[in-house]
Order: sequence, then C-alpha cells, then structure tokens
Amino acid sequence: KMNPFGSCSRPVAAVVEFFASFERANPKRAQRALWGGKNINYGNSVSFSNSKTRRTWKPNVQTKKLYSEIFDACLRLRVTTSVLRTIDKYGGLDNYLIKTPDAKLESELGSRLKLQLLEHQKRILTGQPLPPLPKEAL
Repeated sequence: KMNPFGSCSRPVAAVVEFFASFERANPKRAQRALWGGKNINYGNSVSFSNSKTRRTWKPNVQTKKLYSEIFDACLRLRVTTSVLRTIDKYGGLDNYLIKTPDAKLESELGSRLKLQLLEHQKRILTGQPLPPLPKEAL
C-alpha cells in the first residue's frame, strides 16, 4: 500500500492526527465550563497608522450559581453569557443540559453533568435511592 505522503516513515494516522492538532480546539479551561461553542479568537488590532498588533478575544465567562430542579441544589458553574441566555431560553439549567446534544455542549463538564442529571432523574422516577450530588454542587 502506497503512503500518500511519499516516503515518509510516519503512518498515515499519525500524519492526520498531526494536522488535526492545528485545528482550533477548545482550551482545557473550556472543558471545565459551559462555553456553548464559544472559543478564543485571534486577530489584529489595527491602529490609525495601520500598524497591526496581535491580540485575542476571550469569551465572556462568568461564575454563576444556577439552580437545578432535579438535583434540588444550586450548582456553581463557569458559563459564558451566551449560555446564560440559552439556559434562560430553555427554561432552566436542567432543560438546557437535557435538550442540548453533547456535540454542542463541547465540554467534559457539560457531558458529565448531563449524564448525572439523567441518572438522577431516572432514579427519582423509579423510586430508587438517590446518589450523592455532583461535586460541583454547593
């Protein structure tokens, strides 16, 4: 089988993985928060004299206590302001986490909270003993 990258000794999967690392991914801190698809953007500040200075635009991340009806507790989470508006639109944190697909949550925290929320909800409906609250709860 011919390697499409010529006589390179690296396997094709390693090359694809290497190029995939250049894609803009969420920083690690976004995995511990609900950013809702927002990322750090990069660009230039252009002055009157047209000199360009590299800069970044970071998402507006706030630490908020959000009430979960299923957990019956307040969770202290780091969320962007756009996610706060979306939570308000869906009618609460529980509805936002349940109705939003994992691919759109784009964070380990969001996916983990969603699984715990669904498990907690299932136990409430079946009358099973409830597990302890997630460590994010206050």
